[in-house]
Amino acid sequence: ALTRPTTLFEEPIIICFPDGRLRLINAYVLILAQSHLLSLVYQVEQNRRQLAESLERIGRELSSSLSLKKVTKRILKELFKVVTYERGLVMLQQDNYLHVLAKRGFPAGFTREDLSIPIRPTEDDIFNRIVARNEPIRIGDVLTYTSWSQLDRLPLNHSWLGVPLVLRERVIGMISLTRAEQNAFNEDDETLVLAFASQAAVALENARLYDEITQFNEHLETMVQQRTVELNQTNALLARLDKTKSDFINVSAHELRTPITVISGYAQMLKGLQPIQENDTAVSIVSGIMSGIERLHNIVNSMLDIAKIDNNTLHLHREAVDLTEQLNTICLNLEADAQARQIELDCSQLPPLPAVTADPDLLGKLFRGIIINGLKYTPDGGRVEISGRALMDTTPNYVEIAIRDTGIGIAAENLELIFEKFFQTGELLVHSSGQTKFKGGGPGLGLAIAKGIVQAHNGKIWAASAGYDEERLPGSTFFVRLPI
Repeated sequence: ALTRPTTLFEEPIIICFPDGRLRLINAYVLILAQSHLLSLVYQVEQNRRQLAESLERIGRELSSSLSLKKVTKRILKELFKVVTYERGLVMLQQDNYLHVLAKRGFPAGFTREDLSIPIRPTEDDIFNRIVARNEPIRIGDVLTYTSWSQLDRLPLNHSWLGVPLVLRERVIGMISLTRAEQNAFNEDDETLVLAFASQAAVALENARLYDEITQFNEHLETMVQQRTVELNQTNALLARLDKTKSDFINVSAHELRTPITVISGYAQMLKGLQPIQENDTAVSIVSGIMSGIERLHNIVNSMLDIAKIDNNTLHLHREAVDLTEQLNTICLNLEADAQARQIELDCSQLPPLPAVTADPDLLGKLFRGIIINGLKYTPDGGRVEISGRALMDTTPNYVEIAIRDTGIGIAAENLELIFEKFFQTGELLVHSSGQTKFKGGGPGLGLAIAKGIVQAHNGKIWAASAGYDEERLPGSTFFVRLPI
């Protein structure tokens, strides 16, 4: 039944239902309410799932590139799919400024430098609050903020949303979004941008680190290229200097050879004269001249040998060489020099060795030079021992000769340098010459020639020593390996 009060026409119409129908209506309304509630819950769940999927997709998109420039542009592009905005900025904090890394929606003519924002350490400064407090700020109308600074050339957008970029609990920058109408951003937008910003901060940091590594690698590569050019220039200069030195040695040796031959001839003539032979003093003088000529002749020959080695013109006349016999002969020839200084020169440890195919004259010069070197750096009363063995379990097979002395030894840093031409141990100011005199110097070519001869025979030469010590006398050992 429908009834309407007769006094007040403004009152609603009263509908009366029997009790049974009223219960049915109440049940129906309850069902409608529950259905609507379930629909809302489902919609919320759908929105939550879509948001999670969007954030996951956006995270993949942001992580797909490590270029800082690409990542910052992609942040604004992907953010637009989540929250609608008209103008957007990605900014990083540096000192007291927020510097723009990327912009979107701004009129032409605005540079990133134009849009950089100073951070003022005041309570009412919007950007200081975001950075200092690590909290987003949503403004319905920027004109209500007295501290807002509007660029003259930029059209006014009333709504603004600023969200911090946080990495490891530290604010590294900010995302700035604007729209023209007032109160355009709501709490849901703020939540969405916050969720997006957390992924964007990680992507930015990864891109920044990659950018730093790339710049460092480019800088390092540039430095390496510069050093390589400098090194090549230095090597070219050293090569020219070395060639000049080799040419000088070669020319000097040939120029010295002629006067040495003339002096030697006249000395031989003087030695044969009857008056000279009858005068002991004159005989001694002539003998000294001839000894000096022989010494100078050996030096010139060494200079010619090193020139041939440098120019790869050391020609070998190969034949079968019995090293045991050759080394015994050298020891016999140097026995007098060794006895003069009470040095024991021992070749008794040499076993019969396989013959090697080599140049006998060059091998003689090689081993004689090394043995003389051992005598020279062994104090009086010491010992120089020559031993050998055949290495038949190598490819190719080798004969190894070891020349050991009980001398002053060799410093570790000089074990390779001693084979360089003109290398000298000790002070040049106290240089003294002599073939077997203790620590007697020379031109510094003997071991360099030895190395060149061994290499020409496809062999190996090296030295071993416990160090340099003139009191402990650790000694040295020179090893020579020649292929059989």
